[in-house]
Amino acid sequence: MMKACILSTLLASAAAFSPAAQPAKASTTALSAMSDYRGSINLLGKETVFDPLKLSESYEPMLPFFREAELRHGRTAMIACVGMIVQDIVRLPGDAFSFETVPKSVDAAFSMPDQMNQIFLFVGLWEFVVAFPAIAAMNKGERAPGDYGMAAFLESGNNPPTAARVASMEDSELLNGRLAMIAFMGMFHQSLIFDKSAPFI
Repeated sequence: MMKACILSTLLASAAAFSPAAQPAKASTTALSAMSDYRGSINLLGKETVFDPLKLSESYEPMLPFFREAELRHGRTAMIACVGMIVQDIVRLPGDAFSFETVPKSVDAAFSMPDQMNQIFLFVGLWEFVVAFPAIAAMNKGERAPGDYGMAAFLESGNNPPTAARVASMEDSELLNGRLAMIAFMGMFHQSLIFDKSAPFI
């Protein structure tokens, strides 16, 4: 009797973690929602949809915000990757920025609190003055996710890019941003763990 109870309990627990059958309609809706956005490709340029958490099904109205967040984090990570490497090679003049005071770029986050507070202040001002109104406009359908009007500089030139070229640049930005987000976290933690500066080996 005891063995039967234990067996039934284990079977019930296993069933609780078994994947539930997803209706075809939900998957079709997710694919159609994702197809409205560029970037559903892999590093080889082949079409693919990577949504393991099914966020496009559960939070479809939030897809513009998710794309906005992806673009902003990707752009920040691309700048951060370049900055982290450059700061391990070249420094601003002054003892506060010297290699003796800050041996590795990753140490600046812990040894320069005043400068870090300035960065946080600037980022906070950017969020309130620029980002929040931009997101509000995006939610009203007045702007595309990640569009801060910089495309006007490209279009105002003597040789404006074609629609195909713009689409290619948008895909490249997304792919490079995704790679940079992973790369920066790898560089940051490798520098902390192994106490190395660029090239972090």
